Amino acid sequence: MKRLNLLLVLLLWTSPSEAAPSVRIVSPPPNQPLFGEVEIRAQVTGAAVSRVEFYLDSLRVGVVEAPPWRIVIDVGQQNAEHSVEVVAYGPSGPIGSATLRALPLQIDDEIEVGLQQLYVVIDRGGLRANDLTREDFTILDDGVPHEIITFERGEIPFTGVLLVDSSTSMSGSRLRTAVDGAKTFVGGMKRLDEAKMILFSDRILLETPFTSVPSILTLGLAGVQAQGGTALNDALYLGLKRLEGRQGRKVVVLVSDGVDIESILTMEQVQKIARQNQAVLYWLRLRRLD
Repeated sequence: MKRLNLLLVLLLWTSPSEAAPSVRIVSPPPNQPLFGEVEIRAQVTGAAVSRVEFYLDSLRVGVVEAPPWRIVIDVGQQNAEHSVEVVAYGPSGPIGSATLRALPLQIDDEIEVGLQQLYVVIDRGGLRANDLTREDFTILDDGVPHEIITFERGEIPFTGVLLVDSSTSMSGSRLRTAVDGAKTFVGGMKRLDEAKMILFSDRILLETPFTSVPSILTLGLAGVQAQGGTALNDALYLGLKRLEGRQGRKVVVLVSDGVDIESILTMEQVQKIARQNQAVLYWLRLRRLD
């Protein structure tokens, strides 16, 4: 009898007591329509968490490195099905994830209306003007006023494509200036901003994924060499196509000497897709310094 009691005690001491990691999406609730600004909130228990990544329709929309594990995003006004995913990471890698499905609103009749998003920065005396209201703005399209449906203030993350011309015409100081400018752009990105880097000449020499990690964006800049012709219009078109389906502010930054000799596409075709994407283009044209 004494030997049996000792065996029971040992079994109790060696049984596992730690709960397995658990990841749960607290908000929004599943199977409900999503419109406009939506809070995505997660609950992670049973493990140490270093960061939580948030995805909407398979696109990463935010990373949070300390609780509360939540972000607020604008999913738009389209009546569509959405998927939300949350992935939690520990010190050594992923520890769990959770997903939910948001169904579209079921209605009898649907009228599709195009909602155009405009992002405006206003300075007053060199300082950001943050006290403006809806009534302070007038939107004109070919002289015709348009109604402002929604109006919000605040900092909005951007998704950008950084195009760096590395053709032969960019050799010497131009390419060095372009590389330094690209590094400065990446270094100035905020935590929720995302971008991809594209090095081009008469072909694509390097393309990174969309990311907010500076080391990934600048990985191919160390050994870049000027080579080949310049297909500037084609590179612009590709950068704009990469932004299709991305949420929020969309920007394209082009660093080039601005001489196109190899493109198949015309600038009119580039301008057309730029208007459709509602992307803002910043063209930094470099002069030869040596």
